[in-house]
Amino acid sequence: MSKTSNFLPPADSPPKGLTDCDVRLRSQLSRSISRLFFDACDSSTQSLLKECDWAISTHASLTLSIDCSTEAKNLQVLNHIVVLVNHLYQFSPSIRIRVYPPVGTGVPFDMRANERVVY
Repeated sequence: MSKTSNFLPPADSPPKGLTDCDVRLRSQLSRSISRLFFDACDSSTQSLLKECDWAISTHASLTLSIDCSTEAKNLQVLNHIVVLVNHLYQFSPSIRIRVYPPVGTGVPFDMRANERVVY
């Protein structure tokens, strides 16, 4: 059974797909949140982010992806993960962080906001 109601008029139904405008708006939202997130971080977190490739996407949930170039940088990011989650949590309660280690050295580490209490 579909989650959308069959009783809605077509104009009130969700769109079938994304338009070019939707894609541009999502991209602008990701860039704006990225800028606000970085500005909200303390100086040590900003320094760490500057040493990695990172991006924020807004597809299914607010997701911060961090690519680490070295195993040492990967360990620094993982040791800083709760701070990163707390900074990102300001923008949405439904967030995820994915940390990618250097190629060939392991698997990505995922953490959601509700998992931060474990750490």
